[in-house]
Amino acid sequence: MADDFASIPNNANVVYEFTITPDDTLEIGNFFLGLDESALLTSGTSASVEVTDFTHGVASGTTYLTINGTTPSGLLTTYSGSGPDRVIFSLPLEPLVDFRSDLEIFIHAENIFPGPFPVIQEAQYTLRTGYDVFWPNKTEDQQGGSEIVFPSVTNIQVLTDVKNFAQNYGQASEFFSFLTDDLSKKNLGATIIYNIETADLSAVLDVKNPFFEYDKTIVLEVEVSDLEGNELLFTHTFTIESKPS
Repeated sequence: MADDFASIPNNANVVYEFTITPDDTLEIGNFFLGLDESALLTSGTSASVEVTDFTHGVASGTTYLTINGTTPSGLLTTYSGSGPDRVIFSLPLEPLVDFRSDLEIFIHAENIFPGPFPVIQEAQYTLRTGYDVFWPNKTEDQQGGSEIVFPSVTNIQVLTDVKNFAQNYGQASEFFSFLTDDLSKKNLGATIIYNIETADLSAVLDVKNPFFEYDKTIVLEVEVSDLEGNELLFTHTFTIESKPS
């Protein structure tokens, strides 16, 4: 209310009405790729994103998707829920990729909030196409796997072919080869070293029978063993001289 102080006072009343609209119920998400993720483009590769509002519902008539500013061909829109609560956009990517420019996917979403002022959310995703790296002779194990042992004297050829199909086209290749070494050969010697200590052992033989027969051959056997169980057999043979004539 406002008053003035003229000779004849004038009064004026102005009433403003407004509604606080919560904006946390309308969401854009579940884009088919995460940040810095990539996907191999095939005939079955499709892009998808969804808009949800489980409180007020999604305004299907004013919620839309464009790619590089236009509505793409082949766009499929799926609705679910009573609102609908969820709107899913999906489309095949192969017809849209020309390997010369990026794809700017823009989503404009509105909900069915009561009143003339719905909640508006917008999101934009950029797909950068290209960057094809081809290794003709790369190992099948994508993680590298165990070390590969090549035979000796083998010619190993390495080729890398890189193509950039994005906005600025470029192509580069690098090739090199190398020859594995032959098996090295060398004469190796060996020495056997033992740690057994030896000593000269003396022995005395006492003869119990002092009588010997002439011309008789005597076989003397001596068997020796140590504390470790090692045995040694010594044999000595002698013949008694003939009887003097």
